[in-house]
Amino acid sequence: SHIVAIILFAALGLLGWWRPPSSLVFSGLGCVILALTALWEWVSYNGGWLERMEARGWRVAARFRARAQRRLDRINLD
Repeated sequence: SHIVAIILFAALGLLGWWRPPSSLVFSGLGCVILALTALWEWVSYNGGWLERMEARGWRVAARFRARAQRRLDRINLD
């Protein structure tokens, strides 16, 4: 989510450099990017997106869980 937000802010900066919007539009788009990032973080923190993916039968959710478990195991060994 943070990488996506950085990319979106870079695109917003390029938009401001290429074709400067009004201050209200520029700050509004920045707030939208921050709000979407906060929403994404909240959903991922609460784990809701993995359960929704597993309910649909997507295998990628199991891969995310396995990778997270491996990281936790590595941290616990240290």
